Parts: sequence; C-alpha cells; structure tokens
Amino acid sequence: MELDAVFIDYGHGGVDEHGDPVDKHKQYHFENDDGDVYFSIYEGLVNREVAWRLIRLLLFMDPSKHIEVYDAVARKKWTREYPPSSAADLEQRNVSLQTRTDYSNAFPTKGTLFLSLHSNAMTTDWSGPGQPIQGVAFFTSPGQTLSDKYATHLDEVFRRIPVGLKVRRGEWTDGDVDIERDFWVLRKTRGAAVLGEVGFYDNLEDARFLASAEGQSRIAFCYATAILELAKNTAPR
Repeated sequence: MELDAVFIDYGHGGVDEHGDPVDKHKQYHFENDDGDVYFSIYEGLVNREVAWRLIRLLLFMDPSKHIEVYDAVARKKWTREYPPSSAADLEQRNVSLQTRTDYSNAFPTKGTLFLSLHSNAMTTDWSGPGQPIQGVAFFTSPGQTLSDKYATHLDEVFRRIPVGLKVRRGEWTDGDVDIERDFWVLRKTRGAAVLGEVGFYDNLEDARFLASAEGQSRIAFCYATAILELAKNTAPR
C-alpha cells in the first residue's frame, strides 16, 4: 500500500476575477432570528485553502519522503521549486469532473491516490439557522478495493491526531469504515480514489472551524500525515 503519487482534487469552484464565489450553490449563510445573515461560508473556497496547505505539506513536511504531487483541477504537477504560495495560485474554475479524472487516468495507476477534498452539507438551502449534524467521513466507490484501505488509514489518522472535528462512525456494512457511494470521481478514476467530506458547512460550529486558518491548517496536516505515512522513504528530491 505504498504511495508514489497523489492527485489533489479540490471540489467545486473558487473565486472569479471580481473575487466573487464561482459556485453559488455550494455556500451557506447563517441567519439570526430576524433573518439577518451574520456568517457565510463557501465550500469551494475552503477546499482550495485546505488544498494549497496540503500540497505544501506534502512537498516540505518530511524531506525523507518521496511522493509526486499532482493537481487534478489545474492539471499540473507541483514541485518544491514551484509550490503554491496561496489558494490564489490554484485553479479557480469549477472544471468538469471528467476533466479531473481524465487527467489522473493518463498516468500509471499503481501506487497512486486520487484524493478529493470536500466538506459536507445536509441542506440545499442557501441560508437559514443551520443544521445540527456534524463530522468527518470518507467515501469510496462500491466494492472492496485498495481505496477502502486508504480511506481506513485516513480515518485512523483523523482520529489519532485529532483534527478538531468529530469523526463520524462510518458505514461498516462491508466490514470497514468508508462510506460507499457511486460518485463520479470515485467511479471513473482507474486508480485508488477517496473523497473526504470534512465537516458540515451548514453546521455553524463546523463552518467556523472550516473557515478559519487554524482549521484549514489542521485539516491539511491530518491529510498530509496520512499520505506521508504511506509514501516511500527516499533521499530528498
């Protein structure tokens, strides 16, 4: 289960040239009793904030580890010589799911992981008082595959560190913790693929954590720790 490469997929869209969120449907606005919005969160922006931190950690956190870091949205390889300096360096467009999986499928699949970064939601409403459900869960495609083992390891690391969010019990119907769903990026990726739903952005407590630099850094650190624990031990690049 040794990893050679990881493809980072940060879900949904970022911001346009005016600084406005690209995805109008992947956001939540918390309202008080008078209907006034007092806090807003945009999933695509959070995913990118976590992604650039994760990419840098994978490149610099442990020089004894060797893992290639690819960007499934921008369709490029990140290196120590040219790492992202902020979320603004990442692709802001919400490129198609097929574009993302086609990019990863163009590479050899052995020793690779397609990791899709998301946060969850219980409602399609754009605003309201918020939902009570919270937590972290990891998804794979149906059936027993190598993806299940990666998802189990991610779950273990998020519990062990811990991230700062509740880690949900999971779906143990097939004997392991991952939740099996027929999502495109899981079903259409030829190699191992895991989708992380970290926190519920329509839960106020989770949303405040997700929107904070500390929360984004802790999430990235948990992801990076799990991946680097599976990466090859080699001389620094």
